[in-house]
Amino acid sequence: MNRFLASDDEIIFGQREAVVEIMQERFGVWALEISLLLQGLAESLTVRSPNGGTLLLSLLADKRVKRSAVSRGGTNKLRIDLSRTQAEYLQTVLLRAYRDGMADVDHVHIEGELTGTAYDLTFFFGASQPPMSAEEAAKRMQD
Repeated sequence: MNRFLASDDEIIFGQREAVVEIMQERFGVWALEISLLLQGLAESLTVRSPNGGTLLLSLLADKRVKRSAVSRGGTNKLRIDLSRTQAEYLQTVLLRAYRDGMADVDHVHIEGELTGTAYDLTFFFGASQPPMSAEEAAKRMQD
């Protein structure tokens, strides 16, 4: 089953990166859609943004691959096959953001490859906790 999401979230395509901004009120929808992919209840998710961009997300068949595979379908159309690890990390961030009303981080960066060249996908979150200080990070690492 292929899923479709007409989104108010912006998608911007660049030469080496696509950027998706997920607003706070959409955390739950995105978490659910990524969960459906991971559970095998959906084969793909097609997201259409108000600016006309289309992003198709799916999972790579080979579970050993760590980077996403990216392909273009035109100027404002991109397909990204996520590795299972990348999708699981994104799911975790989105589920926590939905639970807490804000993301732990302001963005998630997913590394990919488009015809042998690095091409990345970055999700920015409309509501996130303030950045952690170096001292706080060091303290958490010691705990």
